[in-house]
Amino acid sequence: MSERVLTLSTTTLTSYRGHVKSCKVLRKISLNLLSIILNKNQLVGKNYIDWKKNLNIVLTAEKHKFLLIEDCLEIPKDDSMRSQKATYEKWYHSDEITHCYILVTMLNVLQHKYQNMETAFDIMKSLQEMFVH
Repeated sequence: MSERVLTLSTTTLTSYRGHVKSCKVLRKISLNLLSIILNKNQLVGKNYIDWKKNLNIVLTAEKHKFLLIEDCLEIPKDDSMRSQKATYEKWYHSDEITHCYILVTMLNVLQHKYQNMETAFDIMKSLQEMFVH
């Protein structure tokens, strides 16, 4: 049985590397644009609706918006299936990121009030009760 060796021309490799580099640059640009949105729209209270719209944009782009809709998942038990543990890990990771986005985009007074809340969902529920009449 003969082995086939895949060889790529220098032009193909250069083109591929350029494409990968372009994707990384675009990703950095989009992340910078998202951080600009959040930095320019800090929650001060009366702007809750606009702040939440911008937070939703960022969380949608980063694939974490589901946290504002779904309540906390149960911590899997030791004998839980691997898929349950993986789902919880994904949820937990997204919750940490969302929690940080929320806290970093609000006034210090609000940060202190919400920094010890368990989940991003809980923070958003409390903020909605506070600012939506």
